[in-house]
Amino acid sequence: MKKDIIQEFIDDTPAWIDNIEKHYAFSQCTLCGLRIDKLKELLEALKKKVGDSTDKQPNKKEI
Repeated sequence: MKKDIIQEFIDDTPAWIDNIEKHYAFSQCTLCGLRIDKLKELLEALKKKVGDSTDKQPNKKEI
């Protein structure tokens, strides 16, 4: 469960950060209060710790 939440954060956060940087004038997360640069650092640290699912290709079995 905890790992699923962390993986969801890793998967969803980059697009969310990009959206904030492009469309809003603030540089702080409205949900957690972290500055966007610190949120990016946290995201990178988590990617290194658990791996980035976007780097992995799912194994597809052909019938």
